[in-house]
Amino acid sequence: TDSTVGSNEQVIVQFYDNGGYDAGSVIIYFSTPIQYYLGACISYNNFPVTVPAATHKTWTITYNTAEQRVAIYCNGVQVANVLLSDSECTRSDWRYWWEKETTQIRFSSSDTASDSYCFSINTGAI
Repeated sequence: TDSTVGSNEQVIVQFYDNGGYDAGSVIIYFSTPIQYYLGACISYNNFPVTVPAATHKTWTITYNTAEQRVAIYCNGVQVANVLLSDSECTRSDWRYWWEKETTQIRFSSSDTASDSYCFSINTGAI
């Protein structure tokens, strides 16, 4: 991305299972400060680590279904690492969405920040 802090642009990544059903989502919101959202789990949160200041940002989002862990990296720096759990997620139905095996991703038509992407499946993590 080349979005700037406060531009209100968004990266919107939606996860799907083999049947094409929703299996979670991640949004990176370029507010002031930049925030992240985990669909069906938590609302917008500030990143717990300072996001690198470089204008060009390469984001890596990993989801390990076995560990039920989402990690977000910006330019190689881990800026969030969330273990999905009843204590972390504010929605009681989070398991319904996040326990599915992710085999597909899509970028929402409302995504205003992504320039390009690469998708891979590697030992249960994307």
